[in-house]
Amino acid sequence: MFSFLFKRFAGRHYKKFLEKARPTVARINELELSYQSLSDEQLRAKTDEFRARLKAGETLDQILPEAFATVKNAARRLVGRPIMVCDHELTWDMVHFDVQLIGGMAIHQGRIAEMATGEGKTLVSTLPLYLNSLNGRNTQLVTVNDYLARRDSEWMGHLYTFLGVSVGCIQQQMAPDVRREMYGRDITYGTASEFGFDYLRDNGMATRREDQVQRDHWYCIVDEIDSILVDEARTPLIISGPAPIEREQPFTRIKPPVDRLVNDQTRLCNRIVSEAKEILEKTPEQRAKEKAELEEKIAENAKRAKQGLAPLPLPQVDQDPLLTAARKLLQVKMGHPKNKLLLRLMETPEWRKLLDKTETEMNSDLNKEEVYRLKEDLFYVIDERQHQADLTEIGRTTLRPDNPDAFVLPDLATEFIDLDKDTSMTPEQREAKKLAAQTRYAEVSEDIHAISQLLRAYSLYERDVEYVVQEGKVMIVDENTGRVMPGRRWSDGLHQAVEAKENVMIERETRTYATITIQNYFRMYEKLAGMTGTAETEATEFNDIYRLSVQVIPTNQPCIRIDRNDSIFKTRRDKFNAVVREIESANKRGQPVLVGTVSVESSEVLSRMLKRAGVIHTVLNAKFHQQESEIVSRAGQRGAVTIATNMAGRGTDIKLGEGVRFKVTSEPHPDLEKRKEHPLLYTLIEPKTGETKRYDSNSDEAIGLRLTPTTTVTGGLYVVGTERHESRRIDRQLRGRCSRQGDPGLTKFFLSLEDDLMRLFLQGNLASRLMEGSMKEGEELEHPWLNRSIESAQKKVEQQNYSIRKRLLQYDDVLNQQREVVYGIRNAAIHADRPKTIIFEQIEEELLVRLGVAGFGEKGGVEQTAVESLVGWLNSHFPISIHVNELTGTDPVALAAMLLERINKAYAVKESAEIPDALGSLERYVVINAIDHHWQEHLTEMEDLRKSIGLRSYGQKDPLVEYKSEAYRFFEELMNNVRLQICTGLFRSASNLESFENMLALLSRTAKAVGPSDAPAAPQITTTVSSGGTSSAPAEPEIQLPKVTVRREAPKVGRNDPCPCGSGKKYKNCHGA
Repeated sequence: MFSFLFKRFAGRHYKKFLEKARPTVARINELELSYQSLSDEQLRAKTDEFRARLKAGETLDQILPEAFATVKNAARRLVGRPIMVCDHELTWDMVHFDVQLIGGMAIHQGRIAEMATGEGKTLVSTLPLYLNSLNGRNTQLVTVNDYLARRDSEWMGHLYTFLGVSVGCIQQQMAPDVRREMYGRDITYGTASEFGFDYLRDNGMATRREDQVQRDHWYCIVDEIDSILVDEARTPLIISGPAPIEREQPFTRIKPPVDRLVNDQTRLCNRIVSEAKEILEKTPEQRAKEKAELEEKIAENAKRAKQGLAPLPLPQVDQDPLLTAARKLLQVKMGHPKNKLLLRLMETPEWRKLLDKTETEMNSDLNKEEVYRLKEDLFYVIDERQHQADLTEIGRTTLRPDNPDAFVLPDLATEFIDLDKDTSMTPEQREAKKLAAQTRYAEVSEDIHAISQLLRAYSLYERDVEYVVQEGKVMIVDENTGRVMPGRRWSDGLHQAVEAKENVMIERETRTYATITIQNYFRMYEKLAGMTGTAETEATEFNDIYRLSVQVIPTNQPCIRIDRNDSIFKTRRDKFNAVVREIESANKRGQPVLVGTVSVESSEVLSRMLKRAGVIHTVLNAKFHQQESEIVSRAGQRGAVTIATNMAGRGTDIKLGEGVRFKVTSEPHPDLEKRKEHPLLYTLIEPKTGETKRYDSNSDEAIGLRLTPTTTVTGGLYVVGTERHESRRIDRQLRGRCSRQGDPGLTKFFLSLEDDLMRLFLQGNLASRLMEGSMKEGEELEHPWLNRSIESAQKKVEQQNYSIRKRLLQYDDVLNQQREVVYGIRNAAIHADRPKTIIFEQIEEELLVRLGVAGFGEKGGVEQTAVESLVGWLNSHFPISIHVNELTGTDPVALAAMLLERINKAYAVKESAEIPDALGSLERYVVINAIDHHWQEHLTEMEDLRKSIGLRSYGQKDPLVEYKSEAYRFFEELMNNVRLQICTGLFRSASNLESFENMLALLSRTAKAVGPSDAPAAPQITTTVSSGGTSSAPAEPEIQLPKVTVRREAPKVGRNDPCPCGSGKKYKNCHGA
């Protein structure tokens, strides 16, 4: 009852927007009608008129009807004209429908327009892009790949050019000067990654204003917004370079023993599952017989004991054999969840139910010890859901039989305390032992980490599912699009582990130079909007993260697609056999079929089966994505069979060819004998070719096409899904490939209980109930209730993924705020003619901090040793010859001002010695070099913090709160290091050697003039210089200083050694800077 009430009110906010839009649409159509009398030049002049009116104070909303009418009229004038798009000649045949005008209004208002496939989203975008480009700022459209960016910019570019608006396109490998020109145009097309990387290069890599290519972030439309802002949101954009090599990577050395361990585990699991199968396959009669034999033997032994005879050996018979078998199955599930024999056994309903029941019981606290024992009998344990693999004691002993402590990290703190207490060692020996302990700690931790990653690579990452190997490189496959992602690498050594597993060249670990997530990049735009065919299921996420509302736009023609119920089979084999039969029957009647698969492996299995069946087909997966759009566009031709990984070909329309769409009429069957079994006779006529087909009402062909007495049109594209995706949105995207612009179409999903979604997320008890009773191998289950239960499983996964993305964003927001501060300083230095002001601001801040540390302005007062240390630091960094007695007073601000004035005077001397034109570049170098060096180190530290902070939850602390406080501390340290390097580099850099020597000469003269004259009289110490045994002049007796043997308490610290302060950094990057 409640669902009926909710449906009555559902979607009312969509209807409100549509009602508000109708008067505007009518006004646009009126204006467009009046513009038809204008000449081409007069229509083109409208663009300059709109720009002038905007400058005069009118708003975009006020000129919207006229601007939209201008674009629509320009599209009408282009109809029939030949145009070139990606080196192919096409004929322009598009004019905006009313629903497209509504879509354009929604996008202009910063909403997401949900428009069905084939509704002309590419044309819709021309309306808001033209309108928002009129104020002279760069408007952008983001697509999912380079090909679509180029195609759409060239295709729609004919319309923009006709109206006098410039359009550009960003492509990979484009030169910086060409990129700058493209961003300089009114409208720019490109991919999300290209826009994001340009932002990172501009703000994190560029050193001159001329190197920066982007303008401001004003207005952006994201095509296929759900794919870019949801599916790709979890993947950050990273510009990286090779990390410095500290020691050889352990993957090659560790791989052989791990390889053997994985093989041992596979053999062990095969043996255990075979034993379980043997127990399960015994009949109750066999079990009863074994029990009776055991009881007989026990009675016989009792008699023999009375006679003083030795007992007979007893046969091994379990008291509860089913429980033993279930525990063995559970053990295999923990050690090798994708074991083929285990999956076969799970097809038997009572055994699956037994395993589910045992697993539930074992998860209780009462059975903790038993679960631990089961795990410890294996070499390692796999957690499929969490994507983790953990070694057991047997596994650890097998890998390192000679070293029982190989997996125990050394306790450095205790070792260091013991070394400090040991007085028998010299400081040099003590430091050497500490360094050796640190090296040992690093090696042990690296080995443990490499073993863990190799186990994950072997157990959880399958070739042709999670990745493919092309040209000797491991390429990641996007789980959502099925496309290869060149250049992307798994982090934390996982990619190197997979490379070791596949015996390809192991590339060096990379270091992050600059990074930003897709989410944070697009949140920088003043106006953001989007369009897609599937956004409604993610409306909450779009609203929470991007403040974007979703507006469902009605279709131009009613959608007549038929969505058939899902078919569920017991096994994957049965499912694929049914899919092949369905494809064969559709292919015989000439209906084009598009088959969607989840992985590359599934598409290849299906392809092999179709080859055996003699069905001609084309395959589109991660291995052949270059021909993507071409293959997908031909999928609507008569008799075509196309296999594609699930969202391949997004953005490409599938237009129906001849002989695919039929008009349907029905009449009572003329044959009275047949009429009893087949009441109706359907006549199908192809309008273009006149081809005619006749089917009896209950024939396989009529049932396959879902013909009813009310059917008027049939045929079209048949979309077959071979597996449900974790997200309902991806399934909707696949269904939406057919039935564009009122075309007929048919969709159906085939599932098996071995599919990942069913196996991992659908409740085991429900799956067991489905198979109980009469379900046999090869049997098909089909019911609307099953569709709902599968969708509920999908909702669970969607909520889980959303919470992960939201949590990730909360973590990234911390780094984003820091990025804004750092990039702000960096950009100010790049855009300033002379960044001198920025440098002296940093110096002033550093002076105030150091004066505070020395005790100036503090309650405790000034410490003499601290002041002497400060004076030493000042004189070593700035040529100002400051003395201890000059630092008088307690006001740190006044002292900082005095010191800053002295530094300014010294810098004026440096300026006079430098080439005037080079000063700005030199100052810029000082700031940017300091920021870049420390920012890159900071990113690495933040990445490590992010990975380890989750452990704080064991201490009942919120990892996010802990991350924020630690990140703030790291950021303070970053800014301190940047300030220190600016202070260090200011007087130690010059445009050339001659300028540097001139500066030193001038500063030395200045130092002599202002130094000793102001200093108090000191006891005069003179040195007698003798020549040939006689003194050249009478000298006062020389003061003999006491001879002191200088002994270092600690060994000399090398530049690349760890800093003694304990920061963990190299000495040259810390106190040796």
